[in-house]
Amino acid sequence: MNAPFFSIVIPIYNRAWSLRRAVLSAVTFANGQVPIEVVLVDDGSEDDSLAIARSFPSDYARNPLISFQVIAHTINRGVCAAKNTGALASHGDWIVFLDSDDELIEECASEVFRILHDSGTLPLQFFGSVGEHEPYALSINRAETRDLNTLLIKGTDGEALPVIKREVFVRYLYDEDMPGYESLCYLRIVKDYSGAMVNSLTARRYYTGHEDRLSSKSGMTRRHRALAKGHWRLLTEHWASMSPLALAKQGSRYVKASILSYIK
Repeated sequence: MNAPFFSIVIPIYNRAWSLRRAVLSAVTFANGQVPIEVVLVDDGSEDDSLAIARSFPSDYARNPLISFQVIAHTINRGVCAAKNTGALASHGDWIVFLDSDDELIEECASEVFRILHDSGTLPLQFFGSVGEHEPYALSINRAETRDLNTLLIKGTDGEALPVIKREVFVRYLYDEDMPGYESLCYLRIVKDYSGAMVNSLTARRYYTGHEDRLSSKSGMTRRHRALAKGHWRLLTEHWASMSPLALAKQGSRYVKASILSYIK
């Protein structure tokens, strides 16, 4: 097999109910056009997730465009640690981080490949996401380069799928003590590479009908103290590079999360 263009890293923790859907979407995303690698990292699951993950390599052994790695943490270390493990073990040119309860959208695969192939020097790309009950239609991509301050003010226009050059990501990695606050890593990359590309093209479908998702309403309620810690870390790292508006917005996020962390 040629070196993969995509390494699709899927962290897993007790997701036996959704893992097959996520992996099938990763496989169909290749669309028979480019070689891909699927890296499954089980983060100490207590259900059948690891056994299901280990069944995939043999299922696709005859497909020359798809390879699998299955890695198991003996204890639960958190989603950021699982993503780091998968990224460090990967071999692709680009890393796609896909949650094990989500799926990639096959219809946009060719356009995502084209965008990344022509992306120039920016190693961090964001693509749009759509909820499970929202309609999807392939549309013309609109891309915008956003620097650190613009990202802090405008964000990524909602939930986004991160796609990152592997050679760059492995020099930064996610903060493993800050699960769900991957933006710390992204902003370091943005600062050093003078921006990230935010694409309007939708490439991921996410599911919110369960409560163990970090971005669900109950998940956010449980995470206010951790969010406050992340907001503060971001402020202490980047305050000297932040515009007054970005500083005010980030400061307000920290204050809000700090207050909510004391409200049951």
